[in-house]
Amino acid sequence: MSDEYENRSIASLRRLRDLYAMLLIAFGKLPIPVALPTKFEGYTQIQAAVERAYALLPEQPMTGRARDLLSTAALYWLTAAEMVIAYEIDHKGYKADAVILSVIAGESYVHDFFHLGEGEI
Repeated sequence: MSDEYENRSIASLRRLRDLYAMLLIAFGKLPIPVALPTKFEGYTQIQAAVERAYALLPEQPMTGRARDLLSTAALYWLTAAEMVIAYEIDHKGYKADAVILSVIAGESYVHDFFHLGEGEI
């Protein structure tokens, strides 16, 4: 394993973990809170939990704007998680870049969600 691959993998996983932490808080603040695992025990469990939370968003009694922001953030996280797996398979650098780009976009949407007023959720 090359140093570049290892460094990019570590950076990608850290960013993905940080966005997950933000989603964990956001989903917990919903009118009907959705609990995500607090222990990171592997992508399969975490990815399934985010997929489930994403699928439950249409049922939440919340504004369309809040739903759009959080669903987009979750979708970017799911995309980034898929790209981590793809990067681990073939080590193509653009896939690591895509992880970071997806995480940055997801962070932006969840950040906007956090700044909604009480009546906006």
